[in-house]
Amino acid sequence: MKLSFVLIFLLSILNQSKANEIDNLHTNSQVIKFLNKHIEDKWKDSQYFDLSVLDTSKFGKNKFFKLDIDQNGLTDILINGIYLFVVIDTGNNSYLTKVIGKKYNLVDIVYMKKVPLLLIKQFNTKTKLTDYSSSTDTLIFKFGGFLEFNKDYVSLKLEKIQFLAKGSGESFFPYCKIVVDSNRMAEYSFYKNKELRIIKVALDKSAYSNLIGIMEYINLDELNNYYSNGYTDVPVVNLEIYYNNGQLKKIVDHGLNGSFGLNTLYVQLLALCESQKCQD
Repeated sequence: MKLSFVLIFLLSILNQSKANEIDNLHTNSQVIKFLNKHIEDKWKDSQYFDLSVLDTSKFGKNKFFKLDIDQNGLTDILINGIYLFVVIDTGNNSYLTKVIGKKYNLVDIVYMKKVPLLLIKQFNTKTKLTDYSSSTDTLIFKFGGFLEFNKDYVSLKLEKIQFLAKGSGESFFPYCKIVVDSNRMAEYSFYKNKELRIIKVALDKSAYSNLIGIMEYINLDELNNYYSNGYTDVPVVNLEIYYNNGQLKKIVDHGLNGSFGLNTLYVQLLALCESQKCQD
C-alpha cells in the first residue's frame, strides 16, 4: 500500500451534489466536469487522466466504470486514471471519495453474489507500464474503506486497541495516540498549539462495531509485524491490539506501507473523533 496516508484521509470526505448524476456520465470529458464540480477542493481542475499512457486493455488506464461499490442501490463511479479511485453516491445528495492509489492499475472487476471485487496490479508511474508479473490484489469495499478480500475471516473479542502515529515534517500528524477499550471508551491524545490535549469519549455501538468488523475481516494473525517502504523520513504507526483473552498483535508500519485493510483501520480510528463529536 503506497498511497500517502494524508491523501487518503483528506479524500475520505463527504461532498454535496445532486443525486444520480453519475448515471448520466458517458464520456471522459463529462467525468472530468463532474469531478471538478464535486470532489475535494484540492483536486479541482486536476489532470485526472494521463493520455500519454497507451492502455488498450478492457479495464486499463484512462477509463471509468459505473458500479454499486457499497451496495446501497445507487450508482458509483470508479476512475482508473492517474489515480485509481472511486466516487460513491451515499444518498441524500452526498458523495464520498475513496482513493486506492497512484501506483495501481485495474485489471478486472468480478462479482461475488452481486458484490464487485476489484482486481489490481502494480503500476510503474515512471515507465507508465503495468507490472503484470506482480501479485494481484483483490479489493472489496467494506466498513467504509477498501480491504483485501477475505472469505475466511474470524470473530474477535477486543480487549484494547492502541494506535500511535508520529509524523515527519508536514506530511503527517506530528503526534496522535488513540486508545479504545472493550467498554467502547476512547481516549485521544494529540498536540494543539504545542500543548498536549487529551479527549475521552464513549463510542456509539455502530462506530465500535465498525472497528471490530475491520479487525475481524483483515485477520490479524495473517498480517506482518513490520512494514517499511525503505525510507527513514516517513510517518510511523505503532499499533497494538489486545484480543481474545490475552492475545497481542503488534505492528510497526513505517511509511504507511501495510495492507489496504490496515490503512482503512487507521483512517477509521482518526475519523472517529470527528464522527463522535469530540471536543477539547
